[in-house]
Amino acid sequence: MVDPISVVSGIAGVATGCTKIVQSLNTLKDKFKFAEQTIASLSTECFITSVGLSQLQSALQNSPDLLMTLSDSQDELTTCFEMGIWCIAKMFSLLHDDVSKLNERSHMGYKLSFGTKARYILIEDSLKERLQQIRDQRSSLHFLLECVKQYVHFCAVKTGL
Repeated sequence: MVDPISVVSGIAGVATGCTKIVQSLNTLKDKFKFAEQTIASLSTECFITSVGLSQLQSALQNSPDLLMTLSDSQDELTTCFEMGIWCIAKMFSLLHDDVSKLNERSHMGYKLSFGTKARYILIEDSLKERLQQIRDQRSSLHFLLECVKQYVHFCAVKTGL
């Protein structure tokens, strides 16, 4: 059975991580002018995801009975929900690692070395892939939330509420 508190805590951790990544990406964007579009897109996606996860966390904290209702009767749905949060956290962890490596190399001075620029070029495809994975994971969570809404609606109709 899924513990609602662990789901809410997991969401909080991911949202906090998103915010830190946004800050790091904004620092990189200023330094990597030639890569501005990819980094700006990653920053935007991380920010949107962070805001969405914060809203989800708030909703779950205000309606703890929602997850309890789901966990009592829909183990598969709650397991998918927990797995979705874990997957998005994993994507952000990998992105954080990539961004940290670039930031470490760029802190040596404002002017970027040839090696740092080359490293970015080598991992730009990976960053674009992470961007798509973040979008995919967020889309999956949205779909799952729609399923939860339908289930809650079905339960309300079934019980006559």
